[in-house]
Amino acid sequence: MPRGFFKNPNDLATYLVLYLPFIYVLGRYLSRKLSTFTFFPVLLLAAGTGIYLILQTGSRANMIALVPMALAAVALYLIQSRYKALRNITFLSIALVMGYSCMTSCVPEFANWSNRQYRIASHHLSTLEYAGGQESARVVLYRNAVTELKAHSFMGVGAGNAEEHMKKYRTGTFRILALHNWWLEILANYGIFVFVLYLTFYVKLLYELFVVAVRAGQGLLRVLGESCLLALVGFPIAAVSSSSLIYARFMWILFGIALCVVNIYQVGLKREEGDSL
Repeated sequence: MPRGFFKNPNDLATYLVLYLPFIYVLGRYLSRKLSTFTFFPVLLLAAGTGIYLILQTGSRANMIALVPMALAAVALYLIQSRYKALRNITFLSIALVMGYSCMTSCVPEFANWSNRQYRIASHHLSTLEYAGGQESARVVLYRNAVTELKAHSFMGVGAGNAEEHMKKYRTGTFRILALHNWWLEILANYGIFVFVLYLTFYVKLLYELFVVAVRAGQGLLRVLGESCLLALVGFPIAAVSSSSLIYARFMWILFGIALCVVNIYQVGLKREEGDSL
């Protein structure tokens, strides 16, 4: 399984999920002009390679995260361009179906390869039915974390202390310490109040990025705002795949870019309001 420069395949898959929207959004805007259209095939190939690598990692949460991101991308495109977007989506869907049918019928190797990728994805996703079992690793970790949370009056065990507290639950057959869930990690380490504040911050950031994606003029600010919005739509699901994201620089960089985009947009609005006055 590919892992790139990361410690495990799940981290690579999460990184790809969070940054593939930048390639998609940039490619969509560059394809509008003939002078920049030549970059579109390169970006399309890069996006396809990223999705292929996610399938090869076997990271189930990141595979699923691609679905709401794709739906959000379509919905946002329809809101931005309406009739034009509906026409383009219909034309592209027909072209993709026809192209895939022609490739599978004319090139047997491509048909075998695509069927293999489908079987790989189906196999990994089919194992989700066992992930919710009472004795599955994730359920055991969730149960242990909640037990510690209750023992500390729902105020958290302290920043970075969750894994230390998980040591008391180790057995001869179960020795996992990392919670493998970013949301559970915040809840266990910092408590219910910080968790609610973090969730409020996340939802508010999503809304503000949506405003930027819809109302900002054409340019880099809109590209970055739309990219961050799509990435953060998939983030809640992708964040439950890695053992821990606290040391994942790519996550903090993404949130940093999103906050910069929102701040620059709001400063620009205040400046425009001041000029109009």
